Amino acid sequence: MNVEDIRESISVYQLRGIDGRPSLAGVSREELLLLIKKVSGKVLKELVEIDLDKAVDEYRNVYDDPESFPSNIDLKMYLKPLTPLRSYPLPDYKSLLRSFEGDLLAGFDSSSHSPRSHGDPSYLLVNMGFNLWGYGRGSGVSDRRYVPYFVLIKNYEVDLRVIEKFVEHEFLREFVDYLMDIRERMGFRDIYIFFDESFNLSYTYSFAKELRDVYIELYRDLFSYLDENRIVYAGVFYTGSTLISKVLKLMGKIDFEVRDRAIMDNVLEEGSHSQVFHVYSEALEEHDIDVYAVYLKISDYNIVRVEFPSSIYSSRRYVDVLRAVYLDAIRGRGYPYLLGKAHESCVLRGDIRRFIEVDIANTLKGSYVKSISGKSLRKWRRLV
Repeated sequence: MNVEDIRESISVYQLRGIDGRPSLAGVSREELLLLIKKVSGKVLKELVEIDLDKAVDEYRNVYDDPESFPSNIDLKMYLKPLTPLRSYPLPDYKSLLRSFEGDLLAGFDSSSHSPRSHGDPSYLLVNMGFNLWGYGRGSGVSDRRYVPYFVLIKNYEVDLRVIEKFVEHEFLREFVDYLMDIRERMGFRDIYIFFDESFNLSYTYSFAKELRDVYIELYRDLFSYLDENRIVYAGVFYTGSTLISKVLKLMGKIDFEVRDRAIMDNVLEEGSHSQVFHVYSEALEEHDIDVYAVYLKISDYNIVRVEFPSSIYSSRRYVDVLRAVYLDAIRGRGYPYLLGKAHESCVLRGDIRRFIEVDIANTLKGSYVKSISGKSLRKWRRLV
């Protein structure tokens, strides 16, 4: 992608001129809404009209039979159907509750913060959050906590995303051991772990190759560890992808793009899942990793994508994953309860991030430079 590609892909509206009235205060929500309303007419005229019914019909035609799906799709990433196109119903809540009695379910999430060039020494704070739930073995178990890591960065050239992922995966090994200990002590059967959108590896095709290589290899090691310990796992997230309509557009069936979730909302019944797709991505092909995806409709226009590696697909444990996700989404009133609580446990709010930087700069002792930039401080302390 170059600058011209970006220029052709967007329309920019300046909401306020540089010579407008001066403002001593910061931006206000109310003023922004008023300014956006002024350009709303122009924006509406530019929106491409979507014929969703046509997109759904063409999806049914092209993806109906996996055997007849084109084999020469010239796209860097797309979804290849592996099972017939239909709405696969999931059991009701009470049946799911009975079927997962004796299993241990967990949700995991993480967040991080670094002052980057605004502070010395350079560091990364990574906060892990998890929530777990199991019942039917004695009194059952429920646990929710956060586990923070402080990472001193000695090589400034290493990408922060890789550092965060490395620390995250180091923690996950300990987390798996913790869950296995609970399983052994309390007699639980299977262990399920839900990850969020960080599990979505196909998007790494936009990374620089060196970064992508390290990132995917970290996941390869994690998959192996989870498989060795008989963990059932998957990524569960909302996605704005248009992979299905990209294929339909390439084939000349439609001349627009629409999000996958909009198509699935029309195809699937509430409490059902889609056919299984193989996620084709040049990034994944390069590393010989197979990832599969299924769309799950929890309720109207509430579609999540569930992704899992080949070990979960080939063993057909993905069916159990989908049922577990749906059960937990009912518990969470529309979104998996365990993932929601894991996110609440790990998230680092803005005020916490600000205090962290100042406190760390003041706490670290020794000969090392202890500082935080004036620019960063200025953001927190408004001048009168």
